[in-house]
Amino acid sequence: MNKEEILNEISLMSLDDRKEIIQFAMKSLERDSKAEMKDAVEEMLVEYKTNKELTAFTSIDFDRFYEAK
Repeated sequence: MNKEEILNEISLMSLDDRKEIIQFAMKSLERDSKAEMKDAVEEMLVEYKTNKELTAFTSIDFDRFYEAK
């Protein structure tokens, strides 16, 4: 079944069934989005731990550069 056929079938369903499909789709998108975000965070964590260029300025993290001298 292609997308057009699926959408046509959905339009023939009852309002309650269509709402259920929308809720299912939204939960599915949310799960996928969270999974993608988790993968990106894990990838960046590895990069952060291994790429010294990303952490070059951490040695001055506690300097109070915003205070007048």
